[in-house]
Amino acid sequence: REAVECGDDLVAARAQEILTLAAAASGRKWDSAGFHESLARYERTGELAAKARAHNRLGAALYHAQQWDAAVEQFAAAEQTYLRLGREVDAVTNSVNRANILIDQGRYDEAAEILDGALPTWRATASLSFLALGSLMLGRLELGRGNPRLARARFEEAAALNEVAEAPSAELAEWIATCDRQLDADET
Repeated sequence: REAVECGDDLVAARAQEILTLAAAASGRKWDSAGFHESLARYERTGELAAKARAHNRLGAALYHAQQWDAAVEQFAAAEQTYLRLGREVDAVTNSVNRANILIDQGRYDEAAEILDGALPTWRATASLSFLALGSLMLGRLELGRGNPRLARARFEEAAALNEVAEAPSAELAEWIATCDRQLDADET
């Protein structure tokens, strides 16, 4: 309230964003009108990167509060804002947040479309960590579709990319083990 009274739009926007994130992350009802006012303040001050990050952070909070559809909307809004800034890599990375939720929901074709769109951008960056993330997500997609052999190959690819990037991932070892258990069960 004090920031609003002082006329500091940027501080007021950030304060309202924090209040919204705290409520959403704890599963409480969050102030949609206040959050939209926060976004409008970011827009008025020209802080579009802050606006994109706010959408992304709220999407993550809603994801962890298991409010999937609302999280997808926030990630999509972050993507659009990053695109307005000309930050395609950030937009694509936010799109993968949506794909992650869609995979969790069993909406594999929609997730595949997003990932297929993300991979060319990531390849163009030559970022091993982005490429590893793409392989991880494609592995999760294939595992969900019931293709553990293909999923395992994707997870191994992600692990190899992470190794070259010197960023090993215990999560990938767990995914590979899940594929192995599924393959072993299929053989018996």
